[in-house]
Amino acid sequence: MKREYRADAQENEENEQVSLQELVSVGQLVALYTDDDEEEYYMLKVEKSMETLRIDTTDSWKSLLPAGTPVFRGLYYNKTNSPFQYRLVNRKAVVPAASVVYICSDVTANNVIRITEETHLNVLECINEIKC
Repeated sequence: MKREYRADAQENEENEQVSLQELVSVGQLVALYTDDDEEEYYMLKVEKSMETLRIDTTDSWKSLLPAGTPVFRGLYYNKTNSPFQYRLVNRKAVVPAASVVYICSDVTANNVIRITEETHLNVLECINEIKC
């Protein structure tokens, strides 16, 4: 009887896995997958919890997302000349929730941020897993 219970408990744990997107909180810094050839990934300060668009939406960057897309709203960061340093850009962004590849929980989302090389490599590893 115990074995059946353990198997059932393990099956329930597998069925109740939480997606990365569900772990994102307002105020956090996240890394986003991009197909931009000039950037390895984008950084976003999350300003609103995940929502599903009710209408087609265009953000300040002229990105169009169709109704029904789960998204996060926030602000992008631009890379600076210093390695692993980014500066906040005060233009609203709407991004597909599915583009979140990494939560930078060890970084406070200030106007200027610096990530560690380890965090950078972790983000790249997550992106490579998506591409494979």
